[in-house]
Formats: sequence, structure tokens, C-alpha cells
Amino acid sequence: GEDDHDAFCVSLTGEELQRRLDAWCAEDYAQRPHAGLDGLTPAERARSYAGEIRRISDPRALDLLLMDLPSGAGYRVVTKKGVSVEKASFWGPGLVVGHKVRVRLDPTDMGRIYVYTAEDDAFVCVAENPERLGISRAEVAAKARADQRAETASLRKRLQSVTRRLRPMHEVAAELAREALPPVVEFPRPAEAYSTPALEAAADAAGSERPMPLAPEAAGPRQPAQIITLGKSPSAVDAEDEAKTRRVARWKELDALIKAGAEVEARDRRWHTAYGKDAELVTALNVEKWRAEGLVAGGRSA
Repeated sequence: GEDDHDAFCVSLTGEELQRRLDAWCAEDYAQRPHAGLDGLTPAERARSYAGEIRRISDPRALDLLLMDLPSGAGYRVVTKKGVSVEKASFWGPGLVVGHKVRVRLDPTDMGRIYVYTAEDDAFVCVAENPERLGISRAEVAAKARADQRAETASLRKRLQSVTRRLRPMHEVAAELAREALPPVVEFPRPAEAYSTPALEAAADAAGSERPMPLAPEAAGPRQPAQIITLGKSPSAVDAEDEAKTRRVARWKELDALIKAGAEVEARDRRWHTAYGKDAELVTALNVEKWRAEGLVAGGRSA
């Protein structure tokens, strides 16, 4: 027989041991009848199964899922130094500072860890520890910065793409408002002519803005046109004209004082400035100017 040294000191590689175990399972164990299988062999029982057979396309995935998790159920937050596991820092492409990840450990490789997203266990990268792999930390840092810039650029590009597809909020709001309007066609409503002395004077001035040359026999001052004011009695028109005349006179008086440098109350200055832009005053001053130039005949002031 064999001595203990020959029996127990066997030298096999991992691949050789796996091949021998696979052969024993297929050629020995699977061919023996089992009482728990009603006298059938495992191979016969497997061949008699008529149900759906589900296979894993990548057996390596099982190895990864069965890997050990470090403390804290494997959850880590990526820092500037990477992912910290067992007092060592690991970095890999795709890691983003501030993101939460989940880590799995390969018991056969102390220099690498497998990183997944914390939300849905999607694979992120294989992170490495430079010291344990004998890699220059400067190279790792440079690569980490490059990866970070690439990730930032990718996120910015995706954001710009989404932004270009979005319409400005005010355009969307305007379109929704238009769609909410009832399908009603507005017909013109009846209206009546409206006029004031200021409007009449402005119309008179507009008609005289570019006077046509008169024939010699027609020379002479233009006769004032008859003014028809709708909805007002003659006394009301006269009262309105008198009030306007007083306002124009007051503005002229204040204007002369201000130009002379006299003291004028702040309230009067504010009124002088506001009324100076009023169409009533502008029209009245223009009509006075045109009358002085002989472009408009005398009559009731505007």
C-alpha cells in the first residue's frame, strides 16, 4: 500500500482539482442509485425532468453575488480618496464623489473590490488599491481626476440635451392658456363717436401740419371749422374750455418762474412736470404757435 506521504501529500493546481471533482460527480456520484430518488440515479432523475430548465449564462455572476460584504452590509460613500474598505482606499472608473455604493470583496484578490450602485445593485466598476497592487498612487490620482472630468462632461452633455428639448415655461403657459380659450368669435360691438376739445384741436392741427399752398385768390386766414361735441351741452363745453385755459395759464406762469430761478413749491414743481407732458398742454401750445405763424385761423382755443 501507499504510505501516508504518498497518500496525503498530493500536489494539484486548482484547475486540476476542479477537473477531478467534476469527473467524480459525473462518472461516479451521478451513476449510483439513490434511495431518496426511488432507486434512480441522479443522472436518470435529471433526464426524466420535463419542466423548464433555467440556466445562468455567465456562471461568474454567481461568484460575484456570493462574494463577502464588508462591514455595514457593504455600503460606502465615495470620497475624494475613493472607497474605503478595511482601512484601505480603492478607486476605479465611474466612481463619483458623494455617491453611495455597495461593495463586494474577492477573497482571492486583496487589491481589488467590486463596486455596485446602492439603489439597484448595478455594476459600476472594479476598484483597485494602488499599494496592494504595486501601482503608483500618482498615476491612480491622475486617472481618477480624468475619470471625474469625463463623468462631469458626460453629465453636462446629457443635461444640455435634455434642456434643448424642453420649451421655456412661459411658452408652455401661453399655449395652455390659448387652448383653454372658448371657441368664440368676437363680433364688433356698436360704438359711437367720442370727442373732446383737445381731440378736436389735435385733429385740426393734424390737418394743418402740412398746409397746401393756397391760390392767390384764396389767400387769407382759414375760417375756424364748426366744432360738434357729442353728448355735451354748450355750457358744459364752455366750462371745460375755461378750466383748460386756466390750467394752461397756470403752467405758463410756473414755467416762467422756474426758468427765472424763482422758488417754487415742490408740489407745484411736480404738477408743472406732469402737466408739461400732457397732450392737452402740448396741443394748446402747438395751436398757439401755428396761429402765430398764420397756419391756423383764430377761433376757440384748443
